[in-house]
Amino acid sequence: MTMGNILILSLSITLQCIAVAIPLSLIKVTGKRLAWITIAIAITLMLIRRSISFVTLFYDDTPHETEIYTELVALLISALMVIGLAGIRPLFLSIQKSHKELLKRDIRLHKAQKIAQMGFWEWDILKNELYWSDELFLLFGFAPNSFKPTYQHFMNIVHPEDKVFVQQKLIPAIDIDTHYNFDFRVILTNGEEYFFHAQGDIDHSESQKPIRMLGTITNITARKNTEAQLKANENMFRSLLKSAPNGIVIVDEKGKIILVNTNIENLFGYKHESLIGKPVELLIPQRLRKGHVNKRKEFHKKNEARLMGEGTELYAANCKGEEFPVEISLSPVLIKNKIMTISIIRDLSIQKKMQKEKDKLQQQLFHSQKLETIGTLAGGIAHDFNNIITPILGYSEMILEEAEENTLISKDIKHVLKAANRAKDLVQQILIFSRQDEPEKAPLGISDIIKEAIDLLIAMLPKSIEIQVQINTKTDTVLANSTQIQQVIMNLCINASHAMKKNGGLLYLNLDQVLLDREFLLQHPKLNKKYYICLTVNDSGTGMDSQTLEHIFDPFFTTKSVGRGTGLGLSVVKGIVANHEGEITVRSTI
Repeated sequence: MTMGNILILSLSITLQCIAVAIPLSLIKVTGKRLAWITIAIAITLMLIRRSISFVTLFYDDTPHETEIYTELVALLISALMVIGLAGIRPLFLSIQKSHKELLKRDIRLHKAQKIAQMGFWEWDILKNELYWSDELFLLFGFAPNSFKPTYQHFMNIVHPEDKVFVQQKLIPAIDIDTHYNFDFRVILTNGEEYFFHAQGDIDHSESQKPIRMLGTITNITARKNTEAQLKANENMFRSLLKSAPNGIVIVDEKGKIILVNTNIENLFGYKHESLIGKPVELLIPQRLRKGHVNKRKEFHKKNEARLMGEGTELYAANCKGEEFPVEISLSPVLIKNKIMTISIIRDLSIQKKMQKEKDKLQQQLFHSQKLETIGTLAGGIAHDFNNIITPILGYSEMILEEAEENTLISKDIKHVLKAANRAKDLVQQILIFSRQDEPEKAPLGISDIIKEAIDLLIAMLPKSIEIQVQINTKTDTVLANSTQIQQVIMNLCINASHAMKKNGGLLYLNLDQVLLDREFLLQHPKLNKKYYICLTVNDSGTGMDSQTLEHIFDPFFTTKSVGRGTGLGLSVVKGIVANHEGEITVRSTI
């Protein structure tokens, strides 16, 4: 035994112990238990062999050169074994680390696909093998890897109405080597319908033959439902915008028009296209545009909804520059992170017109009530006055019969009778005005009455006044009192002659049958028939101002000097016309 042998064997045993420990440590790293245990056992056997040789040295004093060389070779092998195993251990550790990273990435990918509701698939064209990811199985309503997927499995769940569409997208992708990207519907085994989005590419061999097709399928049902809801909301908004009874304008922060409804086109006369992008001041009268710009900027600063026009008159202008009254409400809204203003514009033209007609009817009602009150009072006075005049006339006629002709008494009594008869005529006019003396009516032709009145007027009126008559209808028979109709004509013509007394002029009478329109009937609710006989009396004399026109039919109203008129002429005319279920109007200019 030599120290060299002991040293060689000791080193060899030590290295082999290390060599046994290395594969055992790699069992945990690689998970290959059987392989590394087999290697460890083989090294252990070598270790046992070295250990036996080491013990033998202490009992055998004869040196053997061959054994020394053998041990040196064994030592070299042990050293190389340790170096080799130590060298591959970092490699296996790196592989283990990469494997862990791959597992983490796979978990992340799985979670990402689950969150995105996306599945991956791959089709080996050469082997005709199809692979679905776990998430794709779940998206299609199947348990992961519950069967070997095929193209037919996929087509079975495609919506019947989309099958041809899907085939038309997939087959050309293989034939002409193109990227595909499309949406389609599926019906799962539970009957639920979903929307999916598919996209993918083709891999090719070196000879440019397609060998693999791969892609992703994403569940886009929520997005489609949202798009459908947005589309429905947009359609509803557009329907509301179109059917809104008022005009609607949406304006951006700079005052540019971005949207209008149909009523705006009707109100302003502009085409939709000609308004988009134009300043909203285009709809404002020219005289108000400068002030409107400042008010618009002030509104955007406050950013508060409000109704414009309360207590003030607002006006808009159409494409012709014509102004019309409006009411405007403003509401700020946030659209695409920008403050827009929704303006609702209501045309008040009809409302103003109706209000004007209402005021006119109200005025007519007040006037009618006033005339009725005065008529009632006048009628009562007339009856009392008639009772006083009757005995005066009776006694005067008796005295006149007893008095001698051409005496002072007979002349005085004649003056008394004349004044009493005038008073009687006045009472008769008052009774006509108050409608308390109902005359007898009979069918008569108005044209005949006009001719009789003209004969009297020619004798009464000055030669400086020319009279013209135009009869435009042969159907002029009405139910009326001839005396009262003649009184109407005479009063109107005499009243007209007073306006031409100084310089003369033309007195024109026109008779026609008219069909009254709806607007006129609304202004004169007492008229309830369509066809009427219309008598028009025109003169070329001086006109009347608005204040005179307002009171022209009032009883006892006159523009003549004291003692020149009673103020009952036109009031009596109005009373006669009303008693014949008609209406009288007047127009005049100065």
